[in-house]
Amino acid sequence: MVSFRTENVAEIGRFAAPVPTAPTDASTRPMENGLPRADQYPARPLLEVIALGPDDAEAAQAGGADRLEVVSDMASDGLSPTLETLRQIRSVCDLDLRVMVRTDPDFSCRDLASLIGLAGDLAEAGADGLVLGFLRDGALDIEPMRAVTTAVPLPWTCHRAVDHADDYGASIRAAARLSGLDQILTAGASTGLSDGVANLMAHAGLAPLMAGGGLTASHVPALRAAAVTAFHIGSAARPDWQSPVDSARVAAWRTLLGGLSTGRAVHRRFDQRSASRSSTGGWLSTTHRLSTGHRIRTGGGVTIPDRIKNRGGGRWPKGNRSLSKYSSRLHRPMDR
Repeated sequence: MVSFRTENVAEIGRFAAPVPTAPTDASTRPMENGLPRADQYPARPLLEVIALGPDDAEAAQAGGADRLEVVSDMASDGLSPTLETLRQIRSVCDLDLRVMVRTDPDFSCRDLASLIGLAGDLAEAGADGLVLGFLRDGALDIEPMRAVTTAVPLPWTCHRAVDHADDYGASIRAAARLSGLDQILTAGASTGLSDGVANLMAHAGLAPLMAGGGLTASHVPALRAAAVTAFHIGSAARPDWQSPVDSARVAAWRTLLGGLSTGRAVHRRFDQRSASRSSTGGWLSTTHRLSTGHRIRTGGGVTIPDRIKNRGGGRWPKGNRSLSKYSSRLHRPMDR
């Protein structure tokens, strides 16, 4: 695992003042060279925090995080958590949970059937979305990514496999074409944002990029100027990886990025196929996609809709429990 420097609360706060806010409607945002103009920022960027257990989850929520990435074994850059750990986190936390589907330290897909089964189990245990990404011969391994996310059609993040691909831009484009994707976690380089921030910014118009991998407060103004609207912190949320998440550090990041957490974040995805026919310029809400009634299919004829249909404990805001209109078809755009 790459070792990243952490910042204290005072250091994070130094970068809060210069960051402006502006309306989020892409259809009204002034553009330059095909990208939102540098002074046009969404009102409240998404803040995602890595959680290894329930203590991390509680602290991240108290600090104002929008979403958690649930993983284990950060020495391997994040593997899938145990089902019991995920259930514990779900029991103490109301935030959206994006859960890692990864069992090996590299980015290979060695056993697709097992990964599909794991993704289904994670959904049953409380995952609201998935995090995955595979490589083969230096490029994104698209077919297993498509297979997992079709079998378990939750919103999903393509993680930093793109940073390890031979052609970064081609990998970003390939991931952006996959159905259900609403975020690509990237540092722009395998070694982290200290080396890759310029590369990330140069590709920010291709897909909804979430900056993460050695993210520090000093990166934020330039990333915001490049219209990056989602930020992912792990080491920056705690003194070190042997320590739990520090709610004060998360709160400092929430202040830096602007606005208060609303509990469950409303996520957006970039859909190039819908851009020409969507009034919002191709940015579609997760709530809209979920309300169409996706059915989870595990590949063996088994369906696991109940955890998705009946999200207990009041975790869905009132009015968003429309998954009870469950369908046997996938109402999603076709991949291309």
